[in-house]
Amino acid sequence: MRIQRRSLVVGVLASIPVLVGPGDVAASRMDSAQTRAEDALLGAWVTAPVPIATIRRALVAAHFAPAEVDEYQRALGFTNAKSLRFGFTFFRKGSTNHALQKFWDAAKRPAGGDDGFYKVLPGHRVAVSSTHPDLRPWREVFGYGVQRNQLKLRFISATNPKETAKELRFDRVVMTAATVAPYVKTR
Repeated sequence: MRIQRRSLVVGVLASIPVLVGPGDVAASRMDSAQTRAEDALLGAWVTAPVPIATIRRALVAAHFAPAEVDEYQRALGFTNAKSLRFGFTFFRKGSTNHALQKFWDAAKRPAGGDDGFYKVLPGHRVAVSSTHPDLRPWREVFGYGVQRNQLKLRFISATNPKETAKELRFDRVVMTAATVAPYVKTR
């Protein structure tokens, strides 16, 4: 009985190189390394808690009126928050690039998020758009820099032909707030 088990194991192990040869494994590793090298954004990124006062100062410095900053806090339910956290997860589903954006009161757990498509653009820029067909014309563009495990974002633009100028300005406040602090790669 023992000999049969060994021969079965040997038989299974012997068949593995035929199914996945050393060249296939090496090619897979190269593809994976090439993908990572081409897309430094892949992975989960999160900020440390960012004090509301820091976000407020950054938004006012970016030429948003204090009343717009107040509306941002009110509309998103952050009137009692002391600090916020921001997260981006860049991942692939098959051959499609996806980005999940989140922001939350640092004293609470994150929930949900906005799932979108992303495209890496020339000049260290990334464009994010919605996966929802009704929202697809919406697009945000960020400049980015990655050094080791740190991601710095700079908001460039938000466009959506379906939004009013006021709604688009609000989106710009939200996206500018998301770029106040650096992100650290968590996985």
